[in-house]
Formats: sequence, C-alpha cells, structure tokens
Amino acid sequence: MDLNVRFNDDYGADGVYTVHAPGFQSVRLYWADEQGALPEWTSFGYIPLDMVTGVGEFVFSGGRAIPMEATHICVWADKGSTEEYCEQLFPFERKRRHVLKQPLARFGILTDLHLTRKAMAVRRGLQNVTDEEANFLLGDMTNDGSEEEFRLFEGCLDEIIPNIPVYSVNGNHDLMGRAGQYEDFQKRRTAWRTEEQNICYASFRGMDIIGINAAKVWTHDIMGITKEQLSYLDLLLNQGRGRWKIILCHTPLSRNMPVRNGHLSTYLSRDAQLQTIIDAYDHVIFLSGHTHLSPNLNSGVAYFDAERCNFYINCGSIRPTELGKEAGAFSAEWKEGNTVELVIMEDVVEIRMRTVHSKKWISRGYYMDCIQ
Repeated sequence: MDLNVRFNDDYGADGVYTVHAPGFQSVRLYWADEQGALPEWTSFGYIPLDMVTGVGEFVFSGGRAIPMEATHICVWADKGSTEEYCEQLFPFERKRRHVLKQPLARFGILTDLHLTRKAMAVRRGLQNVTDEEANFLLGDMTNDGSEEEFRLFEGCLDEIIPNIPVYSVNGNHDLMGRAGQYEDFQKRRTAWRTEEQNICYASFRGMDIIGINAAKVWTHDIMGITKEQLSYLDLLLNQGRGRWKIILCHTPLSRNMPVRNGHLSTYLSRDAQLQTIIDAYDHVIFLSGHTHLSPNLNSGVAYFDAERCNFYINCGSIRPTELGKEAGAFSAEWKEGNTVELVIMEDVVEIRMRTVHSKKWISRGYYMDCIQ
C-alpha cells in the first residue's frame, strides 16, 4: 500500500491524497500518531479505489486544519463484502503557525434541535457543551413552537447546564406555535442584557454578543429582517467596545454559506444589506444554522475573510445532517448530528465540531486561523 499527499501549503490539510492499494475496494483516511489513528477523531477522507489499478484520489478542500497531536495519516483499506482489511501509518511533516495560548473565551454552539416530545437527542447534544463558559442556541430549539416543547427544553437546560449562561435567537420552527412562546422562553432562560428592535445584546469577557431575532411569525424557509433591525445592528457594531463581535442568526448569509444541493440559496430577506453592514467592520464572527448541512461537506462550512478577520460558521444541526449533491462518496459517520465549540484566543480562533452520538471530534469540522 502507498499514500502520496500533495499539500496546497505548508500548514493546512487541503491537498490531493492519492492511495495505491491493489486488491482493496476502498480506503478511509484518519489523522494519527505513532500509535495509530487518533481514537477521538472521525475519518477525514473516504476513497473508492479503481478495481483494476487499485488507485484512488481524494481532493481535500475547505480550509480545514490538522489536529495538533497528529503526526501521521492512517490508511484503513477494506475489501468490501469480506472482513479482510489492512491498516498502515504514513508520517507527514507540517509547520505549526499557531502557538495555542490561554483562551479568552470558550463557547458551545447548538442549532436546529427540533425538540418534540422526545428529548433524548437534545440531551445528548447538551452533554457536549457542559464544560463551556457560555452556550449559543441558534434557533429551531423546538419543532412546533409549542409551550410544551419550550418547557421541556427549559427542563433539559436546567438539568444538564443549569449554571452556564445561554444566549439564543429564534428559528422559523420556534415561531410555529402561539405568538409569544419564543419571547417568553427568551425572557425566562437567556442571559441577554438588553433587547431593542428584536436585536439582543450582551457583553461577555469583553466581547460583544449580538442576537438577531429574524421574523416574528412562521415562515417556511426565508426569514425576514427589517430596516430598523439593520440600522440598530449597525449602531451596535459601531459602538461596540470589544475587539470581537459575535453575531447569532438562525439563517446564514448567502455569500458565505455552504453549497446546498448544488446551488447557493438566500434564506434571509435583505441578505445583501446585512452583508454590506458586516463588511464595514472587522473581527466579526457570524454564527448560523438552518441548513442542516454536514460539517463534512467537501466545500467546508466555516469561512475566514482574511482581509477583515471575519468568520462565518454554518453550524449544522444536532439532528442527522445533509451532505448534498457535492459530497460524492462518504462515510456513514459523516451524517451524524453535531455541536460546535468556538475557542477564541489572543491571536487564534479555533473551531471544533463534535458528533452528538459517538462524541468524536469531526476531522472535517476542524478549523484554526490566525488573526491580526
């Protein structure tokens, strides 16, 4: 067996991975050390092999990072219908441009929980974020927006993360029930300091946290944002005292979202106007959900605007996620629901995504970028 990797640069995981494994049907790639595959990380590559030559190629893109503890790539080859397999380690060398320091803050992120009368998946997701300093909920906490669902969700919060601040925004499903159910939940359980024009604000460890509650009534897919909300958001960003400005919004901005079913979509009215406002500032982290797209998409789900040091993160769902048409061959674990950990350091932002059921870190959901 042989593995050849042509990395795109000296630091990241992007590149072309070519495997030659005659007699095998497919291979999976894992980050590893000298002892073998890192047990707490999922596979990052799945390559079907040519039945005649035994050769297969995988192009890794999307700006992912390599776990700090990884020094090897583990190639796991199997013969499909039989139980025969082969496992081999290949060392690699990468430069480290990041020196990890004490975090300024560590946040957990959950989105698209779609809680109904059964809360097992929601409890599993919340168990992923019990060690965070604060948690962000990006909407669709409930499936039908009923009082019963919100009360059950509050019970889960009180049971699993009773003493961790929670900041939330609404999703379209949270607005399906009787008017005011989400607003009542927000007042009872979240840590926002102020609210005006359906825009919420709080300060955490010197960072500005802003929540956009788009729309006030049920919409199927496109949520509305008003001119007044845009003006007030611009004011908050302009007056912000913190270096970092973290925006919570259920729907992503179209310019910086993953591809869904082969095309880009717009899910927010006045999408372009909101993007223009954000482009006027730097050190903005825009967090969204709604799409249920898997962190394992080839194109990636986190984007870094290096000119402005702005980040856009589409955070998936704790429910089974979608790979879309562009994913090609994949491993079954890539469709698991996920949570997100956002770690902000003085000069580094680290994004770590984690599966809800197996509790593994997602290799294709790991990003690390320097900031200025």
